[in-house]
Amino acid sequence: MILCVTTVMIPIRALIDKAFSRDVVVDWKASLIVGCSMAFIWYVGICASTFVDIHGAVTGGNEDRQSFPAAALITGIYGTGVLISAVLSVGLYRERDSLWMQMFPLGLSLIAFYGWPRTIHCDSNGLWQCTRLGFKRYIPYEAVIAMGSREGITTVTGESFSIAHTQYHTDSAGFQKLLETRAHKRVY
Repeated sequence: MILCVTTVMIPIRALIDKAFSRDVVVDWKASLIVGCSMAFIWYVGICASTFVDIHGAVTGGNEDRQSFPAAALITGIYGTGVLISAVLSVGLYRERDSLWMQMFPLGLSLIAFYGWPRTIHCDSNGLWQCTRLGFKRYIPYEAVIAMGSREGITTVTGESFSIAHTQYHTDSAGFQKLLETRAHKRVY
């Protein structure tokens, strides 16, 4: 992501400056340092919070409720996109660029919002996942019609909707084992 922003957005900005003002100023070093620093801080923060959550669940004995969030690599990639988007928007604002140029990098945040795998929660009565708009989709274990796994995606089908555990979520084998134990059905 950092490489993409560095190699694509900065030259695009330079071309726009060249076309409209004939004065091209590209500060490659500062852009790269800020982008890498923000990405590193974000990734370390996500890894630390994930470690604390897992440690708390193991030491607290909270075996009844388990969560399957996005994998750390996916969290790092999407999180980096969000941070770089914010940094680019602030930079364009400080340069007094037009509003449409300031809003353009926010597209990275929209991509991250759309693609970020939503956490799947399993408690003693069923499993649930929030939609992109924040609505909760809940499937009680008794209402599970079928569970299937294909190409790294485990799909749990309930009476009115399905929940998919993709390859971008954590612990696919643990998710399948937990479902087979609690729903008393086999994953095919």
